[in-house]
Amino acid sequence: MSWFPELGLRDNPFQYNDFQHERQLGEPDFPRVKTEEIKRIKILARQTSGKYFIVGDRGVGKSTVLYMAVQDLKSKDKEDNMIVFSVVAPTSVVELYDKLFRQFVKWYKKEDKGTGETTIEEKISLLNAFFRDSVEPTEVFNIKRKKFIHREEYTEHHVDCTFWNCPYRKRCAFPLKALSSDMKKVNSEIVVDKLLRIDKYCALKVYLVQSMAKMALHYGFDQGKIINFLLDMPDELYKLEDFRLTLIRLSALGTLVLIATRKQYSDLTRLKPDTFSRFVKREFIQLKNKELRELYFARLDWLREKGEGKNYPPFLTEAAIDYVINQSVRNPRLMLKICHETLESVMRDDKSLPIGTEYVEKMSKTATQFSQLDLIRILCQRYISQKRAWVEVAEIRHNLKEQSGMNISSERLGRILTSLKLEGLVKDQRNAPRSQYLFYMGE
Repeated sequence: MSWFPELGLRDNPFQYNDFQHERQLGEPDFPRVKTEEIKRIKILARQTSGKYFIVGDRGVGKSTVLYMAVQDLKSKDKEDNMIVFSVVAPTSVVELYDKLFRQFVKWYKKEDKGTGETTIEEKISLLNAFFRDSVEPTEVFNIKRKKFIHREEYTEHHVDCTFWNCPYRKRCAFPLKALSSDMKKVNSEIVVDKLLRIDKYCALKVYLVQSMAKMALHYGFDQGKIINFLLDMPDELYKLEDFRLTLIRLSALGTLVLIATRKQYSDLTRLKPDTFSRFVKREFIQLKNKELRELYFARLDWLREKGEGKNYPPFLTEAAIDYVINQSVRNPRLMLKICHETLESVMRDDKSLPIGTEYVEKMSKTATQFSQLDLIRILCQRYISQKRAWVEVAEIRHNLKEQSGMNISSERLGRILTSLKLEGLVKDQRNAPRSQYLFYMGE
């Protein structure tokens, strides 16, 4: 049975507008559009070294583009001399480190099919080498204190992890068999298995990621191969010093590409300028109008019932599609939100198809439920795309009120524009209505 019989839709194809949400649903075959940014990321990944920030606004498709580039590098464009580490759309910094740790462990155990030799496992035991070269087991595990754990599945002795950088008072318990009988060696397989099941911030796991990257560089693993790290920044970062040191270790191995929002890039370069100011900053290439139209039609065809003799009317007129694209400032997430709200409203109001610009204009105001900061960023992006140079605060306030109904004071708007690192030219007084801000400096 169709969800919307008139259009032959089994469900609302515009309801999924966030890559994290798509991934949580199991990453089904969502329609995605090939863009110019995918080619650029793959070009960066083929370099032997380099540190790059790709910076863009929220909702422009950064995670989707990174996912498509990684899939190409691992399948269609796979090269024998390339090793790809990737983390796409992590929900937290914990997930970022967890995925990196899993990929490093897999890399260390990977067999070289050409020679029949293992990369590292037979030459240097993974964690034994780390403990031997870095710390003694007694510095990580409380050897003297042995807890007797009784559960339905098993009964055995455990030792507490006492790693010095752990932020938690309640420490994790490792099986006693993780250590040798003389308590001087570590059973790497058991320790790794335990660490893979820890779903909170683990300082030992973070330190192991850094150490494995350092050891791989020291012992020259996979020499002659291109190693690259394509990482999507999590929404929230903490333990920034650990993160900074991790990136230093990774960048020493090969090419490092970080996908970040403008705020994340601004915060990192401000808090750790010595490290992050050395990265090459590149602006994310937004989808073109043609690509957004392709995405719109691909979403409609994705959940549409197909068969002979089934001809459906268009959902939006050509003018309405152009209006949605312009109103969203070429932001795919915002475009899908507007289409989502419009489609559901059409069903409720039982409107005749196709839908024109006037009706979409009414719905776009309810679909754009962004914060003040997001709406101001979207407007700033529009000024940049229009190649506007100096724009007065009074005009910015007027445009915000007309387009989104936002009523904001000149002082608050001025503070937000200043926080976005825009250069201001004050004529009368600070943040006055006649003040101007620079958006476009020319080619």
